[in-house]
Amino acid sequence: MNIILDRDYHEVVGKIIKFEMNNEMRLGQELLNRIPYNYIGEQEELFKKQGDYNPLAMSDTDLEALIPKLNFNLPDTKLRLMEKKFIENKDYWNLFELIKDEHPYNLTNDFAVYSYCRSMCRLPIMADEYKRINQDLKSLKKSMKKIKSKSMKKLHGNYEIKF
Repeated sequence: MNIILDRDYHEVVGKIIKFEMNNEMRLGQELLNRIPYNYIGEQEELFKKQGDYNPLAMSDTDLEALIPKLNFNLPDTKLRLMEKKFIENKDYWNLFELIKDEHPYNLTNDFAVYSYCRSMCRLPIMADEYKRINQDLKSLKKSMKKIKSKSMKKLHGNYEIKF
């Protein structure tokens, strides 16, 4: 289990290239959202963000939702405003998020769009990155098989988590 958690995976694995999870891992991910967190600290952090820089105190997700609305056509080029800005800043993740739902790109798979965004930002995926992605996927499949093959000694019981 620690092999899965401690490994530093390529940024594509999990976000763009989905892999098959065991039921135990999927259940753990679903239950992770139910763990209580510090709600008061989060609200204090949002209150601190309100100021001269961000007078409306909009969250990052609200600000990201406005990006596609700013994607105007530019004269003298085929690129649009936000695409050009992301390419100049070599921000291929935001470029990927921007164009993955547009017409010609939504017909292809996500990895092809990701590699296209990387090449547009002049950061193409190298051969060693392809090898690393394949190795990461192989190790995940191998670890999932190993977890599935392990037998549980105790099948029934009462479990309690105290906070």
